[in-house]
Amino acid sequence: MRAGAQVTALGRHVRRQAALSLEADRHGERLRWQAGVRLDGREGLPTRGSGSAAASWALGGGLAARAGAGTAFRAPTFTDLYYVDPANEGNPGLRPERGWSWDSGLVLERDAWWAGATWFERREKDRIEWARPVGETVWRVLNVAKATIRGAETQAGWRHPHGHTASLTWTWLETDTALADGYEGKYALLAPRRVLGAQGRAVLGHGLTAGLSVRYLAHAGGPDPFRHQATLDLRADWASPSSAWFAGLVMTNALDRIHEEIPGVSLPGRLLTSTVGRRF
Repeated sequence: MRAGAQVTALGRHVRRQAALSLEADRHGERLRWQAGVRLDGREGLPTRGSGSAAASWALGGGLAARAGAGTAFRAPTFTDLYYVDPANEGNPGLRPERGWSWDSGLVLERDAWWAGATWFERREKDRIEWARPVGETVWRVLNVAKATIRGAETQAGWRHPHGHTASLTWTWLETDTALADGYEGKYALLAPRRVLGAQGRAVLGHGLTAGLSVRYLAHAGGPDPFRHQATLDLRADWASPSSAWFAGLVMTNALDRIHEEIPGVSLPGRLLTSTVGRRF
């Protein structure tokens, strides 16, 4: 894979990357498991390895227990590496973030509905943050933090024999971030805190389906509209009787709400995307 960026504040840069992965799994009557390893090579960075394993056990009555663990890393973005303006400065010498995580939970499956609950925890080091020594004026991107993210996710859904579906999800997050002594962070304390989502899909007949998705996100701090955000997405899809031809329309942020990934930087407003294709 080859990726590049040419923006005034970034300059012109090209980065090549390749990945190799191997996965094994088994689906028995009661025990299911999966394990995998992955190697990632990126130009200018050492090769990194990661792995994961997960298993579930059917307890009876549609109830199953599951657990998993794995390691991961995140390579710096072009913005992290090269962005420059009078108040902010990227860092070409950044190391990838590293971390490991585990989760466990229960899933209940019935004919018409399902529900689940999961507890998870992730520990990160060499975390990439916009930070600066106390008293300085320019923010730099540094491997200057470590963090523990823990939380719970619950979900419930309903499905109709004709294909209609509806679901609700709720996620609670707690993030503990520690910066190196003598440093202050620009965004370190503005982590997501709660996420509430609702999705629905209706089968209209003649190959047509319609759906919507509502999402509410609350951060631990920061000004509005960053701290509290709500968006609505709409979609419509069509497939021919043979499923060879298909088309779709997706309207993202249908209400054109202001929402921000970081304070003061708005994400795109209302966006309409269309797709037409044929399967072979």
